Amino acid sequence: MNFFDRIKELARAKNITIAAVAKASGLSLDSYNTHRKRNNLPRAGEAVKMAAYLRTTVEYLVTGEEAAITPERFRPLIKALLLLSEDNILDVETLVYTMAERAQKKKNTEEAQVSI
Repeated sequence: MNFFDRIKELARAKNITIAAVAKASGLSLDSYNTHRKRNNLPRAGEAVKMAAYLRTTVEYLVTGEEAAITPERFRPLIKALLLLSEDNILDVETLVYTMAERAQKKKNTEEAQVSI
C-alpha cells in the first residue's frame, strides 16, 4: 500500500471524496491524479494539508505506520478515531477535555492537601 492508497482508504472510511482531499491540500484533482499515476509524493506542505484534512499524520500516509512518539497503547484508539465523522470527533474531544480538566482539578486538590 502506498501514499495514495492510504489516502483513498482513509477518505473512503470517512465518506470524503478524493476531489475534496485534493482541494483541501491546494491541488486540483488533475494535479493530484498526475502525482498518483506517477507515484510521486506531493510537496511537503500539500501532504501536511492532506493529512490534517484526513485527521492523520504525514508519517502514516508515507509509511503506513503511526508516529514513533505515539505510545503503543494509544495506536488502536487513534485508528478508531480516524474512522469517526467530524461530529463524532467533536463529541470525543469534548469528552476527553472535560475528563482531563476534572483529573487536573483533582490532582491540584490532592497536591494542595499534601502541602497543608
